[in-house]
Amino acid sequence: MPRSLRACNNVADLRRRACRKLPAPMFHYINGAADDEWSMHHNTQAFNKYELMPSQLRDVSGVDLRAKVLGGRAGHAVDTGADGHVAAIPS
Repeated sequence: MPRSLRACNNVADLRRRACRKLPAPMFHYINGAADDEWSMHHNTQAFNKYELMPSQLRDVSGVDLRAKVLGGRAGHAVDTGADGHVAAIPS
């Protein structure tokens, strides 16, 4: 994990970093919500009622995230969204 991401402890930290690093139109498209953003506000309030507490810790240093893609081996995770946006997460 890049050192700059190690300082991110929650979604708000990641959002601030994304705001600084991404071009403004891209950040606002990803971060935004429709119309007056009430649904995003209500969803955020609902999730704020809960605190995520890990029930156990596991050693994940040996986890292999490579996958077989089109007959070859992909060395990193790839995610394609419904809008066709592709996110690659380097290993």
